[in-house]
Amino acid sequence: MGADRGTEAPSPLPAHSVRVSRRARRVLLRVVPGKGLEVVVPPGFDVREVPGILRKHGDWIARHLQPSAAVPSMGASGLPLPEVVELRAIGLQVQVAYRADPDGSLSLLSSDPRCIEVRGDLTELMRCFRLIRGWVKNQAVRHLPGLLAGLGASTGLRYKKVQIRGQKRRWGSFSARGTISLNWKLLFLPPDLVRYLLVHELCHSVHLNHSASFWELVGRHEPQFKALDARLRKARDLVPLWADYTH
Repeated sequence: MGADRGTEAPSPLPAHSVRVSRRARRVLLRVVPGKGLEVVVPPGFDVREVPGILRKHGDWIARHLQPSAAVPSMGASGLPLPEVVELRAIGLQVQVAYRADPDGSLSLLSSDPRCIEVRGDLTELMRCFRLIRGWVKNQAVRHLPGLLAGLGASTGLRYKKVQIRGQKRRWGSFSARGTISLNWKLLFLPPDLVRYLLVHELCHSVHLNHSASFWELVGRHEPQFKALDARLRKARDLVPLWADYTH
């Protein structure tokens, strides 16, 4: 028989504190300036499970305990708050800063065009996501109608109204009344895909279908429409998880 090597000892846990929050609905990990790693748990949670959670997310913890790291919060589901929001459609990349204040109400500040800041109780993960999504939606309202208007003018294709929505399955649509509805998540897509989608919807102002005549018109304004259409069908992968996360 070989030598008994015994049971391998588990790796040491990082220094941390545990805080019970009545607002927390799940276990959250966060790095708080001046305090280090904090584990926020809902009332009644069995704290004996904390070591297992810390080991499971060891890589994330090691990365964010570095002095230069940002301070995002993270649910036990593994979905972190974003550190960067990249809006490819308009060539804008924005840093997201977080300022923890467990007793303060959540708010988002955007005085700097290249940075937004979320302040308040960062254990309110879903509300943090909603705040950032709201900021992106405002950017969509600000930019997408202008892009559509410019294309409408250059192509001569007309519509009556544009609205920005949050469709779950569609990037855009054209109604019989002449209203074009655009998904705010288009901002996460590259400019050429957004332009193709806008051309596609504008062409429905002439053909309210996907007939051969419709595609002929699309091709007249966008010769690469077949390749772009194939890419657009896979473009959901470009939308970050936090933009769709509602659970």
